[in-house]
Amino acid sequence: MRSVVVYSSILLGLYLPLTASAITTVPTAMVSVGGHYHTLALKSDGTVWAWGFNTHGELGINTQTSSPSPVNVPMTGLVGVVAGVSAGYYHSVALISNGTVMTWGSNTHGELGNGLSTYSLIPTQVLTGVTNNVTGADGKVTAVAEVFSGADAVIAGAGHTLAHKADGTVWAWGLNDTGQLGNNTLNDSLVPLLVLNDVKAVTAGNSHNMALKADGTVWAWGSDYLGNGNTNRSLIPVLVSGITDVKAISTGYLHTVALKNDGTVVTWGDNGAGKLGDGSTTNRLRPVSVSGLSGVKVKAVAAGYNHTVALAEDGKVWTWGDNSYGQLGDGSTTNRSLPVQVPGLDSVVSVAAGFGDTLAVKADGSVVSWGYNAKGELGDGTTVTRLRPVAVSGGFNLNVSTPPAFNDDVFAYAEANFSTLFPGTNTNKQFEQYTYRSYSNGNNLGIDTSGIIYILGPLSNGIAPVGNVAGYTGTILTWKANKPK
Repeated sequence: MRSVVVYSSILLGLYLPLTASAITTVPTAMVSVGGHYHTLALKSDGTVWAWGFNTHGELGINTQTSSPSPVNVPMTGLVGVVAGVSAGYYHSVALISNGTVMTWGSNTHGELGNGLSTYSLIPTQVLTGVTNNVTGADGKVTAVAEVFSGADAVIAGAGHTLAHKADGTVWAWGLNDTGQLGNNTLNDSLVPLLVLNDVKAVTAGNSHNMALKADGTVWAWGSDYLGNGNTNRSLIPVLVSGITDVKAISTGYLHTVALKNDGTVVTWGDNGAGKLGDGSTTNRLRPVSVSGLSGVKVKAVAAGYNHTVALAEDGKVWTWGDNSYGQLGDGSTTNRSLPVQVPGLDSVVSVAAGFGDTLAVKADGSVVSWGYNAKGELGDGTTVTRLRPVAVSGGFNLNVSTPPAFNDDVFAYAEANFSTLFPGTNTNKQFEQYTYRSYSNGNNLGIDTSGIIYILGPLSNGIAPVGNVAGYTGTILTWKANKPK
């Protein structure tokens, strides 16, 4: 994986999962554009940032106030180090480095995967629906829902969510009115369900999904232009016709774009505004080649709501399709049925596409955006539509050279999580013991992959490198210098 990666999700674009060996406490800097006006960003220090629309709590900041500039998603509720993020229609998803998944925002159809159907303004943990017994410090046995684990990639759809596991399986939960859960029913699910095996990458659209298998074939399920020669919905995965050797896929509202290993691009689906890039506005039930990219080797693609983006190996960006809001970045509002190059933009390493906006990350970690901005989704501190790329406000940069000290949110979460895992215990008394000993000895508090608290040795700067601690076999995820209660 590159050090700076952009994933676009719902209606939105490219999503490549981490490999099993890449599940790590070291996060990969990335941004994800939502289908309904919000954006998430993960910095290289593991901090999560968000901006744009927030009516359903999709920014995860414990309010419903929108923000046109990046705001930090508090560590409270985020169990461990965040390794990836994905912005959906009205909800958000975070991949934790230990393979668990956190979600927040709208939950009308169970898209948060926590067994409930009520929205959450802060991150909540995805569960399996299975319960097991946990013995607390007081000896009491309590039935606790089992945490969903083993994920190495997540992506948010319109009202559903997908997770890819290191074993190649794909899991889905949430809205299922067109078969987007792929389990041969039309029933919503409040917890993850197994969809498919032997998958390399997965992408979520409005009411359908695409999966890239290890053999380079693409499989689709749900409704709307599955690429198999008709427009019938399918409640189970079906093979996309006549396409192999695929490297990456990205699904928009009603169209899909695929990148082949030779750097060529193919598309299929609805072709309104010319978003398939074949020089026409004719809908395509099977994959067709994108025209006008002769001599351009593409390394990444992203499908927006009604437009498409391609990133070339030379760092240039090409766009086509709907341009009503300037989302093509060429300084006009003219639709394009053939690719046009975004002028003045180079050194780009990743791209993402949303409803009517586009984002790009440059090699230096800076983020630029353009297009629709009525909800502040461009992150430039305004709600002004931009026909050309502008910088995200405040010199926002995904690259962070040194990790910051964790704030009190980490300690507060540790205390709350201890109480959740061991109900009936005297949390304050337990923490008085831990904090007194650790504070008096100049030690630090650690939270492991299960959220359990451990005491680490003295640290010169109050921050330990990510990794194992002598005498403890688990992986410490977060820590901070303690203080007496």
